Amino acid sequence: MKKFLILIIMILASTALYGCDMLGDIDTDDIDLPDQTAEPTITIHKNEHYDIANFNLSDITLTVTIDDDTKTIPLSPAMLDSTSLALLDTAGTHTLEGQYQGTNFSFQITLVRYDFNVEAHLNSLAERFDLGSDPITDNLTFPSFNQEAGVTYSYSSSHPEIISDTGVVTRPAHTENARDVIITLMLQMDDIVVYKPQIVVVLPEEAPADDIDLDIYTDFSQVFNTVPLGSEITVKGLITHSIPAGFYLYDGENHLFVFNRRGMIPSPGHIVQVTAELLEWQSMTQLSNVSSVQIVESNQPLPTLESTPITVQGLHDLDHNDPANYGKTFIVEGTLELRGRFFNVNIVDEDYSVVVYYLSPEASIEALEAHVGERVQVEVLYYAQHSTDGLLVIFNQTALDITVIDQDDDDEDEVIFDPEIHYMPDFEAAYDGLRLDPSWLDVTPMEYDTFTGRYRGTGGAFHVGYDPDDFRSRCIDGDTTVFHYPSEIYNLIESNAKSTRYFNIDTPETWPLGAEEEWGA
Repeated sequence: MKKFLILIIMILASTALYGCDMLGDIDTDDIDLPDQTAEPTITIHKNEHYDIANFNLSDITLTVTIDDDTKTIPLSPAMLDSTSLALLDTAGTHTLEGQYQGTNFSFQITLVRYDFNVEAHLNSLAERFDLGSDPITDNLTFPSFNQEAGVTYSYSSSHPEIISDTGVVTRPAHTENARDVIITLMLQMDDIVVYKPQIVVVLPEEAPADDIDLDIYTDFSQVFNTVPLGSEITVKGLITHSIPAGFYLYDGENHLFVFNRRGMIPSPGHIVQVTAELLEWQSMTQLSNVSSVQIVESNQPLPTLESTPITVQGLHDLDHNDPANYGKTFIVEGTLELRGRFFNVNIVDEDYSVVVYYLSPEASIEALEAHVGERVQVEVLYYAQHSTDGLLVIFNQTALDITVIDQDDDDEDEVIFDPEIHYMPDFEAAYDGLRLDPSWLDVTPMEYDTFTGRYRGTGGAFHVGYDPDDFRSRCIDGDTTVFHYPSEIYNLIESNAKSTRYFNIDTPETWPLGAEEEWGA
């Protein structure tokens, strides 16, 4: 009891002294206060990549420092939030977030699955690269592969001035044709590289309103009868015949030839719209200086055009300035001879002859040359009366369309399919082809030869496309394919079909329709 009274007295005395300011000013620095706990500093120790199959969180450690006290502890599931834990079974680069003793931390790791086929994995990723088949006018967005663990990728454009490597589109001027651009995706993982090219058609800019010609001629008789030579016009028609120099358009009654040797030459069966200059070449009125060729419809049925039997003299007797004869087909008979300074194939009958135009398909001319000296019956396409070379006709058929006439009894010799003749015996190829690698894509595939005035191949490689649903590519038969080529390559191919022929392969023919060889299909 006494101790309790003494404590009360002391408290009252202290209060009185404080009230009278008898203690004076107190310096708080002289008072020993308890230590305050500092916030921990957390450092994460990890590798850059982990195999999901063998990954354990405890492989990652935390170094925790509080003031001068440091300790190292393994990472545990309890430290991570639920979102981070859910990512641990997924390949990719992830940001994980967690907490230790109230302090938040985050870090990145990359999880990789090594128990799979790398090339198959890259090919499956490449399937995500699909820009569609429709012509474009706007910028492209390329797929991203940033979240794919261990995968690097890039895009390259065959014409960066039209489509940049990042997808920025610069359309050709309205006076130019649409442009084909190859965008190539490169995917790499470890030492495996996969390329996926894709062709994109970029449409030209729209013509200014005051530049649009609303008159599109679909009746060629109006062109022949009313349009002055030298006029630039737009026509639309069905392509019935193509040669390396151009193609014939058909309006249902008349043909009009479009000379476009260095430009786009679509194959028969397309309805196209052509803007060009109406000019006269020799005896024929035609379209030249083509500024645009636009495909309107594809895979259209060809009309049944009757070929008229005629003598070589009868061809000469035709009115060479009559548009009704342009593009007309005739059955003619004569002996094949090589004549003139360029040894062109001539069809000769008594005192008259016609020249097989040198711009006929090369394979067709070679088929005729194999029968020089023989009398044949063939179907030809009327072209023009040349002022110095004579009457020009086109032969754009195959060897099967040449009927050899037996001059003894004038009976037609039937072409019999004989495997001993039509097939080469088995033999070991003397040359089995060059092994290409991506470095050949860096070699320009053609260069201009100033001596000959022509482009020639350099051996460089380039990407082509093939899609059986796309009119620009098709399989002709087992040894010939028409690919979708880059535009600069397409414009230099002079063959009629724009086809690619395979080395050391020869298979039965599937063309023309109605004369397919056995086993061709």
